[in-house]
Amino acid sequence: MASADVEHQLAAMPLFSNLTADLLGIVAAEVETRTLPAGTTLFQIGDDGDELFIVVDGCVEIYLPVAGGGEEVVAELTAGRWFGEMALITGEPRSASARTRATTRVLVMSRSSFHSLLGRVPGLALTLSQELSRRLRSRLLQQSSGTAPRLIVVEDATATRSSAAAAERLALAIADELAEPVGVIDLAPRQAAMQASALQSRVELLPTPSSLTDVNAAVAAKASVLLRVDAQHPLGDAVRSVPGAQLSPQLLHEIAALGDAAAAPGIVATPLQCIVRRLLHRRVALVLGAGGAKGLAHIGAVRCFERAGLRFDMIAGTSIGGVVAGLLAMGWDSERALDLGRRVRDNFRGMLLDFGVPSGSLLRGDKKRRLFERETAGCEIRSLPVPFAVVAADLVSGREVVLNEGPLYQALDATTAIPTVFPPVVSGDRVLVDGWVVNPFPSDIVRRAGADIVIGVDPNVGDEVRPPRPATQRRRGRWRRWLDPRRLIDPAGIVRVAMRAMDVGARERALANLALADVCVQPSLGAYSITDVAKLDAIVAAGEAAADSSLDAIRAALAHGGGTARL
Repeated sequence: MASADVEHQLAAMPLFSNLTADLLGIVAAEVETRTLPAGTTLFQIGDDGDELFIVVDGCVEIYLPVAGGGEEVVAELTAGRWFGEMALITGEPRSASARTRATTRVLVMSRSSFHSLLGRVPGLALTLSQELSRRLRSRLLQQSSGTAPRLIVVEDATATRSSAAAAERLALAIADELAEPVGVIDLAPRQAAMQASALQSRVELLPTPSSLTDVNAAVAAKASVLLRVDAQHPLGDAVRSVPGAQLSPQLLHEIAALGDAAAAPGIVATPLQCIVRRLLHRRVALVLGAGGAKGLAHIGAVRCFERAGLRFDMIAGTSIGGVVAGLLAMGWDSERALDLGRRVRDNFRGMLLDFGVPSGSLLRGDKKRRLFERETAGCEIRSLPVPFAVVAADLVSGREVVLNEGPLYQALDATTAIPTVFPPVVSGDRVLVDGWVVNPFPSDIVRRAGADIVIGVDPNVGDEVRPPRPATQRRRGRWRRWLDPRRLIDPAGIVRVAMRAMDVGARERALANLALADVCVQPSLGAYSITDVAKLDAIVAAGEAAADSSLDAIRAALAHGGGTARL
């Protein structure tokens, strides 16, 4: 195909449609045209990825293997679509196979040409990033869009009074979560039967069915039915074939072992809530974004969530959001977090600032690390009551790192290691810095972890203000101002520039991930700087007010299993 024809084809494709004629010419010089007969395999799952493909005409099938030796076609790509870019970007093997369904013309770009064009053609990386974000959002939302099962089958291997009490607790917790009555069918022996008196008005103990038809009728009449069956019941095999949740016999023992302890302070879901939400496909995650001192608004938002009775099954954050998230995951409430914030504000120099001979960073970072060690008290991430993760960036690989195991203090130290301000945190072969660089709002992390509903707080919105120059500086003479050490080395200014640089670099990623949240609380913080620690109380109040105005949207998302809104 002639170069002019290739340029014409490229101009009609979404990936290149915004490029000028000169830039289209640059791209055209880097691609090869191939015409492939039907049934041609372009690559197979597990192959090394060294080419990107763009469909000119025809059709390409993307398929995956399935159990039993078959295959499933997961996408059909026609003119204008491209594929194969992820292997070039990540360096990982192909995650699916591709073949032509009909005679197909494709433009092929090598790995070296792809990376060269990303640097030479402005806007190409942005368009590619936006398309990948749309694909990621669609995939993650599809994975977490499960609906609550109409029938939940609980197998009871022991059929004792203890397991009956556990089933009663489970039924009540399901009714609480759904905020509507739940039906219960108990097929256990009479001596180990569930007690109607223990189920209260929220749960209706239904008549014992004599056939599968009776079970189906009960399921059709109720929004949700919990069916407890022992191993010996004649209907056991039949009810197991009914679409629903077939659970491990250990579940009721697990619930019985939970005890009757009241919910702890804070916003962490109880173990029973976590079990029930997993059954109902209603796992709720909280995501706290980066934002420097503006991230203190997270504390106010959490105070509102506590007042509203909201609890979360998993928590994640980045930078200051990661710090607040980690404290919450340990079971802290907003008042305890606020107390720590005030102690840091009132003794900022004593608790955080440790200037040294410049060697890659303004501060040594020892005080920050000791602060996290002291407040987390040796806590390991795997020992937290709910899944937790923070994001850092690895200077060695240049990639995002999700920290979801190991010492909690080290994860918090890494996610707040602002480049040029604090030294990187070395962990094995990795050299970690503030996650704001790569992923300031990690909603994609919790979606991948199985969250069905994502509530976020994004403090990094609004215009950044320039702090006024102190009056003492304005009154001094010109020479004295120029020679003032506070002017020659301005720690707050260095921090502010570093944070703004991270924000600009990761803004596209932040915007893409905001779309993965069902509700995102965005406090009005345009009047504050990302270094305004002294204005803690006002920032906290702004976060609380924004969360309060978002409660209706949050409750709607919880009631309907998600819905993507932003406030």
